[in-house]
Amino acid sequence: MTEPDATRSFSMTLPLTDGANGETLRVHAQGFAFTQDGATARLTLRGGGRVTVKDIPTGTELDLLQTLELPASPATTHQLSADIELHQRGGRLPVFRKGAPAFRPEVDCGRGVGAAARCRP
Repeated sequence: MTEPDATRSFSMTLPLTDGANGETLRVHAQGFAFTQDGATARLTLRGGGRVTVKDIPTGTELDLLQTLELPASPATTHQLSADIELHQRGGRLPVFRKGAPAFRPEVDCGRGVGAAARCRP
């Protein structure tokens, strides 16, 4: 793939103080993707040595939800990042809207999912 015409990057550190082996931390990036003729995009999520990539072809309008699953082990700190790359044919640079994709970490303990969920045996 060629160099992008525009990029946005976001990162965060997520220390886990609770949890147990075998549990899963799900990090969601959610938003809306709209690519006009000649434009493409790519969303890349990284964390805990895992990577997810979503390519968005030209002429796309869709609600986007990309999830990265990580082990929710206690006393672990995850470095998380999201990168958005935009490619525009013809030299016209894409424009980013104000605001940023939201990171909403959730831990699934088998008893429901929530941003403030605490897992206990």
